Amino acid sequence: MKNTIGKKLKRNVSFLSAVSVSMGTMIGAGIFVLPGIAMAKAGSGAIISFAIAGFVALTTALSASELVSGMPKAGGSYHIINRSLGPALGSVAGWGSWVGLVLKGSFAVVGFAYYFAVFAPVSITITAVVAIIFLAFINILGAKESGMAQVLIVASLLIILSVFTGWGLSEVNFSYYEPFIPYGWGSVFAVAGLVFVSYVGLIKILAIAEEIESPRETIPKAIILSTVLIIVLYVLIMFVVAGVAPHGFFAKTDTPVVDAARIFMGNTGMAVLVFAGLLATISTGNAVILCSPRYLFAMGRDGLLPEWLSEVHERFHTPYKSILVTAGAMILLVIFVDVMGLVKLGSAFNLIIFGLINISVMLIRHNKPLWFKPSFRSPGYPFVQILGLFSSLALVPAMGLMPTIVCVLFFVGGLGWYYLWRDRTENKSVASDISRTIKTKMALWKANGFADGLENEKDGESYKVLLLLRGSKFNKNLISIACSIAKRNKGTILAVKVVEPSPPKIFRFLRTVFGSGSRRADKMLVQVERHCQKMGVGAEGKAISTHISKRRILEVIKEESCNLIITEHIEELGKIETLENVLGWIMQHAFCDVVVFKDGGGKKIKNMLVSTPIGPYAEFTVSVANTVAEFLGAKITFFRVINPRANKEEVKTIEEYQKKLASNCSVFADVAARKSLKLVDEIVRETEKFDLLVISASGDWVFKSIVFGSISDEVVERVKSSVIVIRRGIPKHISWLRRVRYTIWRPSKFDW
Repeated sequence: MKNTIGKKLKRNVSFLSAVSVSMGTMIGAGIFVLPGIAMAKAGSGAIISFAIAGFVALTTALSASELVSGMPKAGGSYHIINRSLGPALGSVAGWGSWVGLVLKGSFAVVGFAYYFAVFAPVSITITAVVAIIFLAFINILGAKESGMAQVLIVASLLIILSVFTGWGLSEVNFSYYEPFIPYGWGSVFAVAGLVFVSYVGLIKILAIAEEIESPRETIPKAIILSTVLIIVLYVLIMFVVAGVAPHGFFAKTDTPVVDAARIFMGNTGMAVLVFAGLLATISTGNAVILCSPRYLFAMGRDGLLPEWLSEVHERFHTPYKSILVTAGAMILLVIFVDVMGLVKLGSAFNLIIFGLINISVMLIRHNKPLWFKPSFRSPGYPFVQILGLFSSLALVPAMGLMPTIVCVLFFVGGLGWYYLWRDRTENKSVASDISRTIKTKMALWKANGFADGLENEKDGESYKVLLLLRGSKFNKNLISIACSIAKRNKGTILAVKVVEPSPPKIFRFLRTVFGSGSRRADKMLVQVERHCQKMGVGAEGKAISTHISKRRILEVIKEESCNLIITEHIEELGKIETLENVLGWIMQHAFCDVVVFKDGGGKKIKNMLVSTPIGPYAEFTVSVANTVAEFLGAKITFFRVINPRANKEEVKTIEEYQKKLASNCSVFADVAARKSLKLVDEIVRETEKFDLLVISASGDWVFKSIVFGSISDEVVERVKSSVIVIRRGIPKHISWLRRVRYTIWRPSKFDW
């Protein structure tokens, strides 16, 4: 969906505010809790663990800086991954990032409420809810106001922590560092995975890229500076904590930094550090409510969420509805859910996002899209990105089984959401550009080995076509198509007509009025047999009496060892009934190929349009089209709708591919192409000049196909001429895993 003037965000966040937002998402309750846990597992070696985790985070910071300097839009990691790897993974990143941030923000405000209770004993839940409402109000007023508040909070926090580390460095006892690595280097790396959660907020500043002044220059500097400062700060805090008392002392406490301050700063210092914890948690909460609504805003603007989420306040220029939804979600979590136990689950998913960001850099560097002109380039390419990718993904299982499971659920849920909403969004990603180019090149390579005509899949046995008669009238074009395929393969036709079983005796008198269904079926079958014989094809008629037609048809296919089933599209039954409920069910269980024919009025077929297929079954589609054209004496035109984003190499490859298909045909064949994003509209418009359209059935999720219909369904619904829809059957010998895949995903594999 295109953005409008009313939906533009205002650029009023300064460099200092950007640095504060970035640091605010990292300086949270974690640094006040994790040192004790880390020292219990790695001793003084936890200092190195924080440094290692920071170095890994810095690799992603460099990658994120390059990407955002080339596409500074709202939505952060969602927008970057959407434009790089496609809207499917973008949806995963968007939903996962938003949920993870909401969990982290809820955790932060609950932590704030606990710290606040030290100074004023009030209800934890009420304090947390009031804090969320207050922060939401500030963020609705404007990103500039929220950024200014963040600057004050982070500045105060840094002053307190700087005093703590400066004073603490003069109080350390180096004997407490011995042995420096008491539990071996394995514990150091394991703890690095544990404390990595302290750095996952570094990329959240990307979410407000559309509101930062001079984003191409400001954001890379802000990300790198804030990351380096946080690494130094964390390492110094760990150095002080480890040096003022034996590591066993802090292993028994949940507030190691506060306890360390009490050792060398007294009770006053402890109170100041408690206040610092209060600032850290409210800083994280503010940063979350500032950044997370931008994911909803960007996804709403792109069509992956309801459009109203992308509405901007006319006066304040903020995505106020997304902010309200985010604040509402946080309030519900605070009231009804134990967010303390859930925050780690959300943080684990950020590691997946880190990996995808590093992949995005490598993909864009390889493809070099013309629209991507970054002002900053990551040094050490591609080693920095490879290190960031593998280290991020390796740390996911280190966080435990449950976080790993949650990551998988986020991934599957995001993909499922995209496939339900993808008709409303456009794939402008670099990955789609590369994928189209690769597919066309592979298709051209395979076209060189195309055989002329259909192959008999059952060596040594006769080829048999099952002609399923679903209409009440004799259709010459349907019979001719069936005969052309059977004759080409030296096979025969088995014509089947399904009739309802005999009614109860009390209703049998109606036969004398309206006639018998079985008699009409027998008459039609005889007519089909005679017509086939005139065309030189052996045919046999068979009437089936059953209520459950699709199961009985499957039994006939198996009993008669049919290679292909051809049937007609009945307009009055609707696309769902014809293509999905009956033939869709057969395709999930039968081993034969399927051809569906829709008659456009009985017009004689002389000119055929073939929607050029690209995929593993292209040869089959072209062979069917060529066979029918040769039998009917018709001409073929291969037509391809090309994505407007296609580069010259892709367009040239498609042209060569279509010419190769035309040269493989035994009849006259021409080629045509047109650039457009409106695939169905272009096919329907082009079909007006032809008597018959040949298309391959589009693959899709079963649930989505039933609810919304597929591309081929829409084409069949709209075109006025005759149509052939082709779908290949399931191979006979496939693993159970692939059979599950065929059950939930239509097995066409065609790229439209």
